[in-house]
Amino acid sequence: MPECQNCGHDYEGTPEVCPECGVLITEMIVCRNCKENIQSEAEYCPVCGILQIDNQDIECENHKNTPAVAVCIICGKPVCQKCRKIKSSKTFCEDDKHVRVYQSWAIAYISSTEYEAEMVKANLENAGIEAMIFNQQDHAYFLTVGSMARVNVMVPNERVNDAKKVIHSLNFEADDNE
Repeated sequence: MPECQNCGHDYEGTPEVCPECGVLITEMIVCRNCKENIQSEAEYCPVCGILQIDNQDIECENHKNTPAVAVCIICGKPVCQKCRKIKSSKTFCEDDKHVRVYQSWAIAYISSTEYEAEMVKANLENAGIEAMIFNQQDHAYFLTVGSMARVNVMVPNERVNDAKKVIHSLNFEADDNE
């Protein structure tokens, strides 16, 4: 049964909009690296970070004129093969903090806008749940028109279920795919 890439809701038929979260449902493809389902227009896999397009214009942020092969799944920074750090089949940039964050923090909510992510973070903190935001838009300058970078709201691993309950009560839908 197909599921919404935004909220993970299983749906029947071919609705244009997810009946659970209201996000436009697009065709899904399989990531050529990790084999996860991703949106067909995605330029990179949000799960492993590997670029899904063959575009030599996307350069490594550290090495100009060197093609990027992936983006950091935390901050969205484009990286070349030399800069790419791999942990559990996921791509990270050279910032060791990003690997540590990923190992002890979980993505509780994914937004396409910083404003929405900030609202979710504020509500989580009001509920006593520590939260932080990683905005991939800071590095996603290479995305084509129509693509959206992710803004991840992350919480400590042991609080992710509590966070998803808070988010659900706000009429948002937590990302169950991470």
